[in-house]
Amino acid sequence: MKKERKKKTKNERMEKERERNDWNKRTENERMEQKNGKMKEWKNGEIKYKNKEKERKKERKKEVKKPLRACLRSKLPYLQEL
Repeated sequence: MKKERKKKTKNERMEKERERNDWNKRTENERMEQKNGKMKEWKNGEIKYKNKEKERKKERKKEVKKPLRACLRSKLPYLQEL
């Protein structure tokens, strides 16, 4: 017995075609960046870059500042005003 395939509707075919066209419009660099995880979104022609390393560095700086300031305040009286 042969299985019958479900026919795709026109909307489904058009949607698939649009996705293919979007991918073809991108440059090679954009494709590579997306694969590497730097590109977050590609919707309606908008590209939003999200570099995870930069965010991690910012978080680390925030974590380091708080305990360091507390330590300095206790040891140096002129830094207590901070």
